[in-house]
Amino acid sequence: FLGAQLAFVSDSFDSLVFSRLRRIRAGGGAGASPLEKKLFSAPERLISKYARTYAVGETLFARGERGEEVYFVLDGELAITLDGAAGSPELAVLGKGSIFGEMAYLLSEPRTAWASAKTESTVLVLPPALFDRLLKEDTDTARDVIDSLSSRLKGMNERWGRPSSTGSGAS
Repeated sequence: FLGAQLAFVSDSFDSLVFSRLRRIRAGGGAGASPLEKKLFSAPERLISKYARTYAVGETLFARGERGEEVYFVLDGELAITLDGAAGSPELAVLGKGSIFGEMAYLLSEPRTAWASAKTESTVLVLPPALFDRLLKEDTDTARDVIDSLSSRLKGMNERWGRPSSTGSGAS
């Protein structure tokens, strides 16, 4: 039994640590004990394994590229645009605690927009296996991803002049 538990923790370690990190970053540490904040607010193993730093204006990914990685913003701001040219209108500005890039992975389709660093930024680049485990084991993260995708869909509907329906029974 202990061997099975050790194997589970070993396989799940990064997703467990990421879940705690995300909760602490998203909630500003509210509800976390001082020990939990110390252990999970900047876990060195996770950061050294998955973190990448981008300079201002540097592209994380371009529209049309294939990519399975999902991103989590540790620090900085990222701009999401339809065109990668400087001065392009921003669809969104993402900051600390944001998860993005999941749509291309979940749909197995090319990226639908450009992502570039608006300020110097550090992000965790989550591989598919880690993201899948997070969705399976961390219902808060799964719900946040669903909420984010739903908000983006609603926003696009409103931009294109299609009012979102509320309470119509159509889902």
